[in-house]
Amino acid sequence: IDRAVGASAARQHGHITRKQLFELGLTRGAIESRVRRGHLIVVYRGVYAVGNPRTEPVPRLKAAVLAGGPGAVISFSSAAFLWGLSKRLALPIELTVKTARRIDGLRIHRSTTLTNKDITTQRGIRTTTPARTLLDIAPRHDDDQLARAVNDARLSGYLHLSDLAELLHRLPKARGAHR
Repeated sequence: IDRAVGASAARQHGHITRKQLFELGLTRGAIESRVRRGHLIVVYRGVYAVGNPRTEPVPRLKAAVLAGGPGAVISFSSAAFLWGLSKRLALPIELTVKTARRIDGLRIHRSTTLTNKDITTQRGIRTTTPARTLLDIAPRHDDDQLARAVNDARLSGYLHLSDLAELLHRLPKARGAHR
């Protein structure tokens, strides 16, 4: 079982969920025993680092999205970091979910407008698309910062203006749309 746990965690930047541990055959007592011995380290409620806690930004983002559960995506400034639009990961990590949740240590945004068109995977982590990320961070940036972020996303090949135009057409009243 421990090899299966390690293999599963390796595919998720060193993290595994409580649900996945149950699916692999561990009991509540077996999980608690591994936590006491330091084989599993609690990162968020229901999310564990296997072996050593990972402090690098990308594994931290993976742990956060696992904590958010099905449908959760990295968003806002955290997504901007994943897309290379900001140089460092700002804390707390930001997630967008469809239903109200509260997770200690994370900043949760609830969205009723987030669709599959707005979600992708970057570096093995579910995140908002570059266009949606730019829309989300627009109110937080001045004109020069926002222009730089749009240009950086275009130059990297991650953003096409048609994607941004489609998103703005779909969400004309979004908070950052006018920017």
